[in-house]
Amino acid sequence: MKKITSIFFGFLILTNIVQANQSLYFKEIFDPKDGWYPTYKITDILESKQTDFQNLAVYNTPFLGKILVLDNVLNVAEHDEQNYHEMIAHVPMMAHPNPERVLIVGGGDGGTAREVLKHPSVKEVVVCDLDNEVIEVSKKHLPTLAVAFDDKRTTVINEDAAQYIKTKENYFDVVIVDSCDPVGPAVVLFQTEFYKNVYNALTKDGVVSAQIVATYAHDLLKQLYDQNKTIFKHMEYYTSIVPSYSCGEVAFAFCSKNYGPTELLDSKHTAALGNLHYYNKNLHRASFSLPESLIKKLAEPATVGGFKGEVETNDDNYNHLLFSEKYETSRGIFPTLGIKKVLESKQTDFQKLEVFETVGFGNMLVLDDVIQVTQADNHGYHEMIAHVPLIAHPNPKRVLIVGGGDGGTMTAVLQHSSVEEVVLCEIDPECVNVGKKYFPEFASSFNDPRVEVRNEDAAKYIEGKKDYFDVIIVDSSDPIGPAIVLFQEKFYRDIYNALTHDGIAVTQSESMFYDAPFIKELHAQNKSIFEHTYYYYTTVITYPSSSIGFSFCSKKYSPFKNIDAKRIDALKNRHYYNEGRHRSSFVLPTFMGDALRG
Repeated sequence: MKKITSIFFGFLILTNIVQANQSLYFKEIFDPKDGWYPTYKITDILESKQTDFQNLAVYNTPFLGKILVLDNVLNVAEHDEQNYHEMIAHVPMMAHPNPERVLIVGGGDGGTAREVLKHPSVKEVVVCDLDNEVIEVSKKHLPTLAVAFDDKRTTVINEDAAQYIKTKENYFDVVIVDSCDPVGPAVVLFQTEFYKNVYNALTKDGVVSAQIVATYAHDLLKQLYDQNKTIFKHMEYYTSIVPSYSCGEVAFAFCSKNYGPTELLDSKHTAALGNLHYYNKNLHRASFSLPESLIKKLAEPATVGGFKGEVETNDDNYNHLLFSEKYETSRGIFPTLGIKKVLESKQTDFQKLEVFETVGFGNMLVLDDVIQVTQADNHGYHEMIAHVPLIAHPNPKRVLIVGGGDGGTMTAVLQHSSVEEVVLCEIDPECVNVGKKYFPEFASSFNDPRVEVRNEDAAKYIEGKKDYFDVIIVDSSDPIGPAIVLFQEKFYRDIYNALTHDGIAVTQSESMFYDAPFIKELHAQNKSIFEHTYYYYTTVITYPSSSIGFSFCSKKYSPFKNIDAKRIDALKNRHYYNEGRHRSSFVLPTFMGDALRG
């Protein structure tokens, strides 16, 4: 095995366990053509075997707890399994008037069955998982999930679910397809024949939920969408963020014979389900809001031939350099990308700056070994940090951007026709230079006559401004080193003073999945300064938790006060932002909502 250096793993054959400095790391290998390999430090190898169907392993990690890995793909992590299991289970269960009999396809870890059994109406749960070894290993190493197998209402069947379901007709109220991803033999669980058999196995009000793929896998989602629309009365997608998954935001298919996903929600009660970590009824509704690019994809002319899946590739064709981010080193979490070429590498007066051409994410800017932006997944960040405050303000004319030297946030801001002046205050001129050079989609914004670039300390610059900016956007790096000042009370009070009487500020505020205590403190601080303070979030695949959050701070307006569909439609080249995502981004999982209220 190759040794890991500080940044590059080196040229290596794609194996899932790497050794460095007497430590072991699990490197997920799912889609090497994208060059994306989430990597996690391992403290113990608890199980590793080849079953009759797959390679199975259980590792202990410093932050995610125990992780279950099947064929080198992380399937379950103790730290965030509730994000997945609560959403795949409670959404369909809450959409059925009286679910009594439930079939779970796959789900051998037991987490989905555990959530289903919280519903008092349930009389029977059938877990149909081909590989009994998954169930036995879960009982041994993941007892908080596998508790469902001790419930007398649970029956385990170890056989091919595609064959089993043919034997059932008009029997199950809810079918949940908790399977692995649609590659190899599992593709059959996503195809037309299987879903027709599922339809026949359901009662008249029957509901289906199924784990599909990441929301960015537009072609696969389109195939299944067009296929299942011809089978079910309702076919929609909803999402959940699972930080330990390589995709971050996973999509579920909701299919129903009768009721839509939220028709019965107001008549349902969650008290009987106990204390949930992630799911709540507001999040249930919000989870059906999709990124703009996916909505546009689903609206295209229908595909033909049903779900085909992806063609598997030969991993040996994808040996390359790997860059591994070090921001979450203390947690043993390393977002890792394949690198084609080093385009720029220098020490500026302020930081280490690098630009890489990646295998699957285009050009990538890295500051002090922390990923800042890639061409492929920047939209979720730049559009949400810019459009949310500018749409919430009725007439934003003067905008200050703190940081943001790559130009992405500025490009989004300049799409708003009301904007007359943008000040980009970036302390490091080299960030601006590489933005112009390596991110051409942003470069033209620097030549816009409305733009003034100032290479100076924003904390000092803003001290001299009073009642001037309508919107201030703090597009900063993480709260380490010199950037800490941009998260402190004095800076936020200076922002308040620099804003007009109805001004709005939005600041990058870390991930709720990894930094909830920090966000809670920041939120409390800002509530003492601003009349309106909210936390909202977005998804960015290459960030450590595949998500990032923002503080919305306003003197006058809530984030929903001035939403105007015509103004949103006028924003061109939107990949992520739309009204649905604007609203849903403020709907927090239960654990985070509780933290901010506490």
